[in-house]
Parts: sequence; C-alpha cells; structure tokens
Amino acid sequence: MILPSIITFRNLIILPLLLVATFVNAQGDFEVQPGSSTSGCGPLIVNFESLPDGAKTVESYLWDLGNGTNSILEKPGTVYTTDGKYNVQLVISYTDGSSETINKPDLIEVYEGPTVDFTSNVSSGCFPLTIDFTNTSIAGDTTLDSSKTIWQFGEDGVAMGENPSFTFTQSGEYDVKLFVEDENGCKSAITKPGFITVSSPVEANFYPSKYTIMGDSANADFILSLPDSTDSSNLLLEWDFDNDGTYDSTGDSTTYNFNRIGDSTFYDVRLRVTNLNTGCSDDTLMVNAVKMYEPDYDIPFQYGTDFEGSPREYSCPPAALSFNIQPDSDKEVFNQLWVFGDGTTGTFKNPVHIYTDPGKYDTKLTVYYSDGSIETVIKNNYVEINGPKPAFTASEKKGYFPLTVTFKNYSTENDGNELDTAGTSWSLGNGEIIRGYHDSLTYTFTQPGIYSPGLSVRDVYGCENVAILDYGIEVIGFQPDFLIEQSPVCEDVVQVTFVDNTPPPFDSSNFVLYEWDFGDGSPNVFGDSRALHVYQLFGDTTNIEVKLKITHENGGSESVSKTLELIKPQIDFQADENFGASPFTTSFSPDLDYPADSKILSWDFDGDGVVDTVAREPWKTFYNHTDDTLFYDVTLYLK
Repeated sequence: MILPSIITFRNLIILPLLLVATFVNAQGDFEVQPGSSTSGCGPLIVNFESLPDGAKTVESYLWDLGNGTNSILEKPGTVYTTDGKYNVQLVISYTDGSSETINKPDLIEVYEGPTVDFTSNVSSGCFPLTIDFTNTSIAGDTTLDSSKTIWQFGEDGVAMGENPSFTFTQSGEYDVKLFVEDENGCKSAITKPGFITVSSPVEANFYPSKYTIMGDSANADFILSLPDSTDSSNLLLEWDFDNDGTYDSTGDSTTYNFNRIGDSTFYDVRLRVTNLNTGCSDDTLMVNAVKMYEPDYDIPFQYGTDFEGSPREYSCPPAALSFNIQPDSDKEVFNQLWVFGDGTTGTFKNPVHIYTDPGKYDTKLTVYYSDGSIETVIKNNYVEINGPKPAFTASEKKGYFPLTVTFKNYSTENDGNELDTAGTSWSLGNGEIIRGYHDSLTYTFTQPGIYSPGLSVRDVYGCENVAILDYGIEVIGFQPDFLIEQSPVCEDVVQVTFVDNTPPPFDSSNFVLYEWDFGDGSPNVFGDSRALHVYQLFGDTTNIEVKLKITHENGGSESVSKTLELIKPQIDFQADENFGASPFTTSFSPDLDYPADSKILSWDFDGDGVVDTVAREPWKTFYNHTDDTLFYDVTLYLK
C-alpha cells in the first residue's frame, strides 16, 4: 500500500514492504517459517521466508504459493483449504539485473479429512422415543479416531462413540450433529436440521362430576379436560371405570353407574387417550376417583337441643359432606348461616360442602326464625378429614450444575392413619417423577434452571397429599468466555487466535465440544478450546461478531458472542523541515495509528531501495553537490 506525504524534497512515498536481505546465502532459497508445517489438515496456515543470495541486493520477490495466491512480500503467508499437494515457487530479482527461480514441487500437503454422515433406525415417534444412530462416515487419508466421535441431539443431548442410542423425552423437532476426527487430527462435522420429530400424546386428564356418593347406587359423569387448542376428533378415548383391565366405554364424556358394596366402596378409574394421527397415547389412573358411603354418613343437625356429635371420619380430600338442617318444628325458618370450619360459609338450607385439606373442623350453624329468634349450634371437631401431612427438606437450594441434592422426608400421619411408604413419589420439577425412597432421595440435577420439587405421600386409606419446596432449587450453569489474540494485519489479511476463558469452577475437562462461529461466512469449526482463523479485510475497519458455543459433558450448552474489530494499519510521516541549503539536516517522525517498536520502522532516504537506518525518529543530513535544486525521495517501511 502506497501512502503519499508531500514535502519539498520531493513526493515522499510510503511503502508497506521492506526489501532487506537478512541471510547470507551462496544462492537463493526459501523455507517454511518456524511454527508452520508443510503438512496438516485444512485449513492449513503456512508462513514462508525467503533466503536470497547474500552477495547480492534484492530488488523484488514474486511468490506463487500454489493455491492461486501470489505475493511480493519477503515473508508471505497463506491458507490452504483444499486437500491435495501444492507446488511453491519463488522468483528473486536482484539489483544487478539477475534473477533466480526456486521451485519446490509438492512442498505443501493438505490431508484429506473424513467425510461425515450418519443414519438412524427411525426418525419420528412418540416420547419417550429411543433411537439408534449409526455413524456412516468415510475416512480420508487415515482411519477415524472413535474416541473423538461426538453426537449432539438438540441443544442438550450429548453422546460419545460410534453407534449410540439416545432417548428423547420431550416432544419437538431436533437437530442432530455428528463430529468426527481422524488419526491425523482432521475434523469434520455435519448437522441435519429437524432430523428427529418427537410427538407427544394428549394428556389423559379428566374429572368426575361426583367425587363422593351417598347411597347404594348412583350415576357419575366423567369429563375429559383438554387444552383449548386440542382437536378431539382425532382422539380415541377409552374408559375403564373399575380398573379391571377392560375398557367399559369410549367417548369425550360418559356416564357410568356405580354400586356400593358393604359400608363403603372406592372406585379407581382409568382413561387412555390415543392420538389417531400420531399413534401416541397417554394413560391416567385416578385412584379413589369415586367414593361411595352408606346414607347414614349424612350429618344431621338438630335444633332446640344441645348435643355432642362424635367426629365424622371420612376418606381422602377432597371430601364432599352433606349437611341437613332440622329446625325447631314449632318455628318457621327465615334464613340460616353455616360456618364449616375451614374458612368458608354457606347459606343453603341443606348444603354439600367439600373439604380439601386433612384435619379436624368445628362446625357451626345459626338459624334465623321468622319470629326474630336466633339459635346457634356449635359442634367442635365434628368433621375429620383423613390424609397425610407431607413435608420435606433439601440439602442444597442453590449451586453449580451438576448439583446433587438430598431430600429428606418429614411427612406425618393424620390422627393415627399410618403412612403407606410404597405410595411416596418425588416430582423433581423437571418432568421426572421417582417413586419410592420414602425416607430420603438423592438426585443430581444435570441441567441449569430453577426447579420446584414436590413430594406426594399417601396413607394406608389411600389418601394422598402434596407439598412443594418453598422457593425451589436454582441450578447455575457455566458462563462461557473467550480471549482474542490478534496478529498484525498484513496485505489485508490478519490471523486471529481465540482461546476459551470460561471462569471457574468449570474448565476444559468438563466440556466435550467447542463450536466456533467466526462470523465471516466460513464454516463453523468444531473441536478444541483454542481456535485459529485467518480473516480477509475489506476496507480500513471490519467489525465481526464471533460466537463460541460450549457443550458440557452432562449435555448442557451455553453460548457467548464478542465483537472483533479488525483495523488495517495506517502509516504516514512528517519531516521537521523539508527544505534548506546543503548540507541540510532534519528529523523525521512516523504517524501511526497504533504503537510500534522502533525496530520495525526502516527508512530509505535517497530512493535507491536500500534501507539507510532503522529507528523510530531518525535524523538525516542531505547534500547537494550540483548547481540545481535536488529532490530526495524518502520512504518509510513498516514491517
């Protein structure tokens, strides 16, 4: 690049090329610079260095680097992206008019890397969907390293090895990526967007019109509870009202006649919902969906007398109780007010009230008669609802993933109703439910997030109750970061090194995959925590967004982006004085847009192509032994 700066000596030319022979050789040659290699995987970055005849003065260089790149630099560099062998040629021209050509056939070899591909036994189905994947990649110049084969399923699923099986537990479309590496270290990757489609069933949620029935026989309706957007015309609903394994009815809502056997009978009801389009089905068993009792479970109130009622023991919440008013027969009732003891009231004559929580409840009735009199009857602990009282603790409520938490069960029985330890189930807040482990459960959360674990306990009467952990559990993920190490820009090309700098407690030993997006349209690079990339600059300043995605060994992925600013160096210089009588002495000062060591600033004061001094701010004395005005060309070289 030539940048003019006008002074009265003459038009001063700034060249970014320093033509100085630094090695003494009997004849010209060239070599690959230390740190570069003549063979490797593409993209292969190679830097060359000329070795001209030490007895001569170099006038120019002309390189043919074999990949379509030519250069006139003393020490050029280039990138070889396609596999194969490359000839490299250098022509050195000297000031005495001679030249020599050095040609090195097949000097550079770029290895043929693997061609990556894969198949699967199925590509769609219902969750949980287990799929077998097969690596069908073809090796290049050498065999594949199976220990470096990595699979990524969606955002969070990771597997190692040649032919893994993976279970998708959530519905959706999943991209599948495969990363392979051969014994030469050559890497290749393929992404198949939306390769796997996992369908979810419609949840078999339903509720009965009656939870509790007083009598020998009665009908109860069952209604399917669907999300608003669900098309029920594609659904097959099958009902088993006595859980005997035989479906008794089909349809969106249905009625079934229940009969009581003995003092009380509890019915478990099962519903299976099948999506006829996808074949996915869901099965729900509602334990004690319908509870039948003898009619004498009704709770009468008598007015005009004091009485003590013994506690009424019912089954599980929600429990529906019928209350019947028996007013003073000599008076006319104007109104009544019921206080059920659970914070609710009612004004119906013979109400049915549903108790949702276990415990003992005082019941109060106030009757207002037309003659203005008022009677109040209070019965302490008149109603008792069975059911356990769940409670639990967590050893950790916040920490980095993977976070191992031990849950302790402190649930208690209610009024002597023993707990059924087999009925304990833990909901971890991530869709996973673990049954059993009544006393405690140790679980490892492998993904970042905020979870609300719950504990469901059951007593020997079949009553269940649930507790949710206050404030939940926060599992903290890693925050990726990377450093940028930039080399000087040369001939509109710059080499940049990126290095993972993820803060503790995580490091490269926890990560199985790095994915670098260099932001210039080049293919993403998969592999190591350190990546090198060569950018081509267009214009004086180029801003590029660089992204790093890191996958943890437990499957979690996190990303970070940074803006890389590439600035082409601009150089100029000024003379303190630019005219005068011979001998004329003046100083020169460089004008650079970034700091530079004086050792890389070379000056040619007489335009003969030979460096006269290496300094940052040199002084020079100029002479004129003629009768005419003499002009000098001054050149600053930035190496």
